Amino acid sequence: MKLGILTFATTIATAAAIAVPSVTVTDVHQDDASGLVTVSYTLSGAPAIVTADIRQGGVSLPAKALGAMAGDIHTKIDADGTHSFTWRPDREDGSDIVVSDLSFVVDAWTDDAPPNYMVVGLAETNRTFYYATTNAFPGGLLDNPIYRTDMLVLRYIEAKNKTFKMGAWDTGRNVSLENGAQSSEPQYDATLTNDFWIGVFEITQAQGALINGNEAGSNWTGWPSTFSNVLYRQMRPLENVSYNTVRDGNNTAYFYPRDPYANSYLGKLRKMTGLPFDLPHDVQWEYACRAGNEAGYWGDGEAMKPTGTPLNYNSYQANSSANVPGRWALNGGRKTYTASSSTNWDNLNDLDPNYGTAVVGSYPPNSWGLYDMHGNVFEFVADWPASSATAIGLAGKPNVDFSDPTKQANGDAPAYPSWSSTQAYVYRGLRGGSWERGASEVRSASRNKQGASQAYGSAGFRVVVNIKP
Repeated sequence: MKLGILTFATTIATAAAIAVPSVTVTDVHQDDASGLVTVSYTLSGAPAIVTADIRQGGVSLPAKALGAMAGDIHTKIDADGTHSFTWRPDREDGSDIVVSDLSFVVDAWTDDAPPNYMVVGLAETNRTFYYATTNAFPGGLLDNPIYRTDMLVLRYIEAKNKTFKMGAWDTGRNVSLENGAQSSEPQYDATLTNDFWIGVFEITQAQGALINGNEAGSNWTGWPSTFSNVLYRQMRPLENVSYNTVRDGNNTAYFYPRDPYANSYLGKLRKMTGLPFDLPHDVQWEYACRAGNEAGYWGDGEAMKPTGTPLNYNSYQANSSANVPGRWALNGGRKTYTASSSTNWDNLNDLDPNYGTAVVGSYPPNSWGLYDMHGNVFEFVADWPASSATAIGLAGKPNVDFSDPTKQANGDAPAYPSWSSTQAYVYRGLRGGSWERGASEVRSASRNKQGASQAYGSAGFRVVVNIKP
């Protein structure tokens, strides 16, 4: 450990335009023997979320250089007064950090203007952390696997009273605004009613095991996913789960927006964390997927159709050159290709993540830092499906109406599957496309549906925590 003359910045921080809370660094001390750094600060205006950024030469230290901090930091503090946290300046590779000329920037945030990221413990419950940037994640968001196995990472989305263009079909001109768009995706202004936290990743198989009360490393009997080979499954998305298993328990008493069934994934997640987890509704999902980008662009801001390049977004064939920023049929999703949309469904469990589902976070995120919004697995939304996008999310509200019996039973379809017309299904919406679908179906505006009791290896979910308006 290299010790030197330490100079530390004392900062007073406020959240947005709110006068309180505020925090002031009062003392920084490094133990000569252990090298452990203790930072003390005073907080006023509690409760507040308090975070820290460690800088050298005005530049934040990289995530790999940040060991976990301990004490009253990156968490919610309920009382005013003096608080402290510790940090050990050791790099992951064992080399030393020169601690001279470091500055510790400590910020305070309110619940209605929080840091960008919330991390919720699953392996260790009742632990919730907050970070302003992914650079502050100890070990790094993608380099440290705990953020996709033992913890849930959520991104704060400021959405209250925000209006955006939903859909991808210009009704007035009767033309598509992007390759593969359908007339059932009419473009219109949708306004959201509240801010929300949304999962940075799709729920993984390891996280699903913990939610169900099983150790992530165990050979869980009844592991549901199609791609459940123990060598590869931990950070692949949880799939082959039905909407009923995820939320409603096949009981109208728990239909959205009522609280989820206690023994569903969401019910168990609520119990173990104390947070009101749910599925995003259709408008929330598309708002988060687009991440401020318009029709004709992927969520990362790249144009769907490069100039002069003909694309066949509906094709499964290898001659399609669609620039999809995620896992779909022709960039590893389907291991074999034929002249039709069929695939080789044999031994899917044996496929490594180069085929079928990818490890979540394998592709670059969208403009708001969300991964796998395009492809990998379809994601359930809370809505009943409708024949047109204008029937979903008007005024930013989900397509749920307890006074309308068609939204209590079959949506816009009388029965499914066709070979069993005597059995009626409740339908739920799907968004985002999947590993075994064409590029057209992984667009931001594309939507699909699935019987609420059905489970396939192409459908999973991500979660939200809604902030009351």
